[in-house]
Amino acid sequence: MKFLICGLFLFYCSSKPVVPKDKVVLIALDGIKEEHITSISTIDLPKGYINKFYGQKDNCKPSQKYNVSLPAYYTLFTGLNNSKVTSNRFIKDSYDPTLFDIYKDSIGFSSWYPLKYISSSKKEKANFVLSKTDLNIDTDNQVFKDFKKYYGNQKLAFIHFTDADNTAHNGNRVKYLSTTVDEIKYTEAIINWSVYEHPNDNFTFIVFSDHSRGNGYLWKYHGSRIPGSGKIWVFIVSQGPKRLSNCTHIGINIFVREILSYP
Repeated sequence: MKFLICGLFLFYCSSKPVVPKDKVVLIALDGIKEEHITSISTIDLPKGYINKFYGQKDNCKPSQKYNVSLPAYYTLFTGLNNSKVTSNRFIKDSYDPTLFDIYKDSIGFSSWYPLKYISSSKKEKANFVLSKTDLNIDTDNQVFKDFKKYYGNQKLAFIHFTDADNTAHNGNRVKYLSTTVDEIKYTEAIINWSVYEHPNDNFTFIVFSDHSRGNGYLWKYHGSRIPGSGKIWVFIVSQGPKRLSNCTHIGINIFVREILSYP
């Protein structure tokens, strides 16, 4: 009888269903215009996952008026606007707690060093990987490799791709468009790899831009004085529909906290 009870107990333990854990992966495709990203809606998704694209029809826009990267990511990380963060100039310390502070089980990846400094209000930025690259272009592949190497199924991950924005600033439109395609492929690979490696978790992937680009001959540029650059788009992949009620960077911050809740 003892053996029967032990056997039933072991069977119950072994057959106990795994409770899925909510995970969020933020993927920033820096400086890509909405009209150049629409093909992202056709990428292959893991079984059971669906997508939703938000853009100009949803009044998507940055949470601040500067239309450059650092203020955009600051508002994304903190959920706040800060009058001291108005440009891409070097910042040594973050002024407000960030998502990386709220969720200790988190990690970020970028080749752009200013992001590491604003990733946390604490002096040590232990959960942010700065990819080592020799040039300002063709860095996306190293960021992707670092993600696959160091992502350990953290509750929150942030991945930042910059090659499209860099090639646009250099005036190479052909390379900008081809790099945009490459970044879509990296996004597809991250989504499928994450779900394949961690099939029991409930992932939400939030892919977005930090700003747009100027209209016409100003396409190489962006900023508060560049018409057309004050726009963003957001692409969400999840199991079952999830609604982004406020399509801004602060709105994404709120959305992440709604999904993950406070630890």
